[in-house]
Amino acid sequence: MTKRDKISYLLLGLIFFLALFLRLYRLNFNAPSLYSDEVGGSIWYWSRVRDQSISHALQIVRGAMASPISVAWLLGFTPLITRLPAAINGSILVIATFLFATSISKNRGSYSKIVVGLLASLLTAILPWSFSISRLYGNVPLILILCSLHIALYLRSTNIQSKIISTIPIILSTYYYPSMVIIMPLVALMILRDIWAKLSQIKKRNLVPILVGLPFILAVLLQLRFHVFSTNSRGLDLAIWRDPNVTADTNLYRGLARLSTPSIFSFGVDPEKLANKIVFNYPISVISSFTRNYLSFFSPDFLFLKGDSILRHSTGMVGNFYMFLLPFMLYGAFVFFRDQTTRNKIIFATWILASPLPAAITKDGATYLLRVATLMPFLTYFCALGIVESFNLIKKNWRIPYGLLVTLIALYSSYYYFYGYFHVYPALSANSFEFGFKELADFQTKNPGKMFIVWDDKYPYTHFCFWQNLPLTTCQPDNTNTRVFVNKSRVDLSLPTVFFSLPNSLADLELIINQYQPKFFV
Repeated sequence: MTKRDKISYLLLGLIFFLALFLRLYRLNFNAPSLYSDEVGGSIWYWSRVRDQSISHALQIVRGAMASPISVAWLLGFTPLITRLPAAINGSILVIATFLFATSISKNRGSYSKIVVGLLASLLTAILPWSFSISRLYGNVPLILILCSLHIALYLRSTNIQSKIISTIPIILSTYYYPSMVIIMPLVALMILRDIWAKLSQIKKRNLVPILVGLPFILAVLLQLRFHVFSTNSRGLDLAIWRDPNVTADTNLYRGLARLSTPSIFSFGVDPEKLANKIVFNYPISVISSFTRNYLSFFSPDFLFLKGDSILRHSTGMVGNFYMFLLPFMLYGAFVFFRDQTTRNKIIFATWILASPLPAAITKDGATYLLRVATLMPFLTYFCALGIVESFNLIKKNWRIPYGLLVTLIALYSSYYYFYGYFHVYPALSANSFEFGFKELADFQTKNPGKMFIVWDDKYPYTHFCFWQNLPLTTCQPDNTNTRVFVNKSRVDLSLPTVFFSLPNSLADLELIINQYQPKFFV
């Protein structure tokens, strides 16, 4: 190992500990509070791993698969334990980014390659997109680690065997996050195309039965894991073509067009007879919604100004990248596609274009960071490459002042973000994190009695299970889906001491109170 290698690994270690410090800092504070998906995930994994109806061997396997995401089943229910896997995975991600970035070596000297890799790792440690996912869900940074590892192995692959081995991490990533169901087949086709080009005609004929059978095997596995072909699966439930509001705009435009008189653009007849059917219809509505969602991830608002519109994934005060990185990202992309091999260009283009698809096909997908997270490492690499390459545009006498200026701007941008995160964000995002449910659970612990909660969103009974440490048998999904109707109002009897409803009328409200006799009304 050379002296330069030792210095590089030392710097990478420092970047890792910086990332770990930032992600663990005040992690046990209830600000922002735990979201229902977080507490619910802890309970779900606990019930799966501690399921007494399965063998110990299967419990061990489930525990091993759950540990990168949740350790609550082993260490208990606290904010720190719930978010600890995300913090650890988010810190390991900086190392995975280094492996990914240093695997791209065409037309790069070894020194420049390492500098770009270290800078990409440092950016991953401090950028808002990376920090946000490292404080919430362990599975999102985990799939980025696996995808980065796949790309690093694939870029370094020199034969068919190594290319096939490189697919193992990305296949594993599909287990942990459903968005990969969309991305993984597209990446697999790219890899198969690469392998196919290197095979002889005989080997191609022998491979055909495997290629034909593989999609069916994958379909079965995806059905078992995510129920992708079930009509009530989460993926289909979120699809834009199943959203009744997808035609809201076109319905309005169609109605307004009816008020107009015929013209040459309506073929000289009433607009409703023909033109409206051509311009304002269901397929066009779906395509328009998909296009808006897809392009939202390349917008300045998402990337540099506001970030995700959902405040659980963004502070809303800063984009996913700092504003000063915009010219470096553009220049880095230009340099990459100018200098790299065709193979590397195809790899990057495939990932960049495929990453927004899972979010783009969902009705709440616009600017949704978690479903487009696989795009972020590539844009981060462009930023690092752009910064390093920009020094070649500066005269030697001005490079040190230029470097100091970029460093000072980066330090201020980082400080601005983290100050906002720790001092403004908890109050700003309180509603998005369902602030108040922990307090309700604590209140009920001190004041036992049945509680009726009027709530217009999904019913987060898991907060009570988590904070009150209720028996798992009580909190099993099969035992918490009891729904009844009182007149025209639905009542969710989630737990013996908690029920939710949004009464349709004052009369229904009075009926519900008379029937269930709650001690506390929220």
